[in-house]
Order: sequence, then C-alpha cells, then structure tokens
Amino acid sequence: MLAFRVRAAVMPLFLAGTALTLASASATAAPIVTFAKGLPNATHPCALESAPGLNNQQGLCQVPTAVSQTRATWLTNVVDPSFEEFESSASRQLGPAGPFGGEASITLDSGAVGSGFYSNPLVGTTFLGRFNTTNGGGSTGWWFEFANGSVTIRFQSLIEAFGFYLTDLGDDAGGGAAASVSLFNGQAVVDGGSNLAVAGNQAPLTANGSVLFFGVTSDGNPFDRVTLTVSLSSTGSNDFVGLDSLIVGNVNTATAVPTPGTLALISLALLGLLRRSHAKR
Repeated sequence: MLAFRVRAAVMPLFLAGTALTLASASATAAPIVTFAKGLPNATHPCALESAPGLNNQQGLCQVPTAVSQTRATWLTNVVDPSFEEFESSASRQLGPAGPFGGEASITLDSGAVGSGFYSNPLVGTTFLGRFNTTNGGGSTGWWFEFANGSVTIRFQSLIEAFGFYLTDLGDDAGGGAAASVSLFNGQAVVDGGSNLAVAGNQAPLTANGSVLFFGVTSDGNPFDRVTLTVSLSSTGSNDFVGLDSLIVGNVNTATAVPTPGTLALISLALLGLLRRSHAKR
C-alpha cells in the first residue's frame, strides 16, 4: 500500500491565548526538480550490447554511478518511499490495478507509440539502448517502453515525490526527443511541464544506452497524477525510451526551511506572548 499523509494548507498556532493561522512553510512552494544524466560508464559497452541479437545478455548496460548517487541523494528527502520495478507480472498491466501493488494505474495516452513491457535478454530483437535498471541494471529484468506521446500514472493517494529512470532518450541522429513531466491534483495543474523538462539533444543523451534520473518533490502541493511526455525527434522519427524504477513518497519536512513570511508570523506571535507575560506582572 502506498504510504501517504494528509497535509493541511494552513496550521493553527496558539500563543498567549490568541489563535494565529500561519501559512504552511511550503504551501505554495514550486516543485523542486532533480536531474542526472549519463552514459553507462566511460567505455560505454552498452552501445555494443544494443546490437541486434545481443541485447544486454552480458549485463553491460548499467546505471552510471554519478546518476545512481543523484538518485540516492534525492531519496534522502523522501519519506515512506514505495518502489516499482515492474518485476512482477501483476505490475506489468496497463489500466487499473497495475503498479505499486494495485495502488496505481499506468495508461498509454492517445497518439503515443507503445511497445509495452520488455525484458533482457531479447535474443534476436533489437532494443538499441533501452534496458532494465533494477538494482542499477543487469542482464535480466523488465521496463516499460514507448515513444512519441505520453504515459499517465494515476495514484489512489496524494503523493509529494516522484522519481524514475529513463533510458535511451535523445539518441536519434540529427537531434533527439525531449521529455517533460506534468503533475496534477485531480483536475488542477500542479505543474504543467514547462519547469519539469529536459532536452534530449544534449550529450551524453545523444548515444545509445544513456540514462536519465528524474526526481521531483512538491512539498505542500501534493499530486495524484503524473504524465510523462516524450516528443518526436527533430527529424520526425520516434525516439523510443525505457521507463523503469519508479519511486513515490512524501517530502521529508524535517529538512524544510521556513519561508521568510512564516518566520515573521512566528516572531509576531512570540512577541505577543512576551507582551502578555509582562502585562500579567
């Protein structure tokens, strides 16, 4: 079951017998985005493993250390994380009752080109750079593959953090596709994607086997729907990507920094408490 918590937009503060309503320190905070991208390693053997008939049978396609470390750092700000690696048959279902033990659904939106779920090794089938990222990669495992359109993941509970690995974005000759993420709470837009986007035509995303970690936290602005969109490449061709290692959770508020406005209100309340104390003497 997905862990979640109910968050109030405002919190009452009772000091000196007076109730003050303070805006939550992050009630209007914009989503914070973390990106990391890179090739499997310096020698880049994953490109060779992507040749027809090979398909990562030796497990040479791996998540780069720098990218996995960025993911680990991002996770330190997430509480009650839940993970989805698509390794169970029940999780590899489009529509309702799919990922995260049936607590979420994944749908391929109209217009997107979907190839469905794949696993390594696929002998005789060319996947050209997409690979399983479970436990950092390896010769076996599953991922979800699509191109030119959107995938939407709906959650039964509100969440504040979402992360994933995306493999093989932006390797189309002449200019790769771009990816963006939009967040929604019901019908309300938390972020429309303009702030949560990454261009695919940048090194090192221009080679087969590249890996992108995308992580977003939205403390005080929870969401229950995520849409991942991958565009056509600049040449008009489909740029297939692999989606894997999904994470959902909430934000670690213990590390949250109060806004200046919140600090000012707290100071005002404390001042009122002191004045009331002096008045009673």
